[in-house]
Amino acid sequence: MNKSIVIDILIIIIIISMGYIVVTHQNIYLNYSLLLIILSVLVYIYAILYNNKIIKIIGYIIALIVILLLRQRTNDKMNNNYHFIEWLKILFKNRIVFINVIGNYLLYMPLYYLCIKDDLIFENKNTSANYLNKIMIISIIILLVELLQYIFEIGIFDYIDIFLNILGILSLQAIFEVRKWIKRN
Repeated sequence: MNKSIVIDILIIIIIISMGYIVVTHQNIYLNYSLLLIILSVLVYIYAILYNNKIIKIIGYIIALIVILLLRQRTNDKMNNNYHFIEWLKILFKNRIVFINVIGNYLLYMPLYYLCIKDDLIFENKNTSANYLNKIMIISIIILLVELLQYIFEIGIFDYIDIFLNILGILSLQAIFEVRKWIKRN
């Protein structure tokens, strides 16, 4: 099977997982959120069929907007508790902790992959500096989304989420670097 198709299927699975979160947490998400997740999947499939990377990015961004910004207002604006170590202890015992940790770890990987796959951010220069710039851009996007959640009271500003999001894209970049190193040697 083509590597690109496998990655596209994995991204669709991530989007569908977002739909699962919306369905199982209906008290948090707006009524039309599930319809937008379905639209996101359809847009992404359309992009696969017509081999359009920009539309793939748009499809994934729709899902990100739904999962991160289309929520009911909350009273809790910020999480000041350092709970990551406790979460790691119960990661495979508690479904909500598992979804939160793994979900935040994977959340921005598809966007990072789609943006760097054909160097949509910079002009086809595969230098370490450009990858660092791309990581910085995605990190700024992550921070902005968390700030929007805080400002509009539609989520909880959580530095653990930011840490896991950035760890996910750094892990993906490390995989790319190892693959390049293996090909060279």
